Amino acid sequence: MSHLDAELGQSWAQELLALAAQTKGHQRFFAENSAMTILVRLNPDRALLFLHSLSKEEPQADLTPSLPNRQLVQKVFEVLVERDGVSALPLLEEEAARIGTDG
Repeated sequence: MSHLDAELGQSWAQELLALAAQTKGHQRFFAENSAMTILVRLNPDRALLFLHSLSKEEPQADLTPSLPNRQLVQKVFEVLVERDGVSALPLLEEEAARIGTDG
């Protein structure tokens, strides 16, 4: 992937997150998940920061999402561990505690 593609992807993901903040329910949930899926691959550090801004609202009971989405959190943590190894653990422990406290 070229540097330009990565920049464009990150810009697109950030724009999608900004648009998601203006919606509710299913649309917000899916927009946030789409944006974060891209951001995790391109810039996991930034994705970790954005985890804190994800919606805390439940879109619908039938989707049973977690807040923030457990799969997204798991993927961010996984990518950071793959990249940084054991040195990522203190940060991830801190983030996990914050997510547990915030809901």
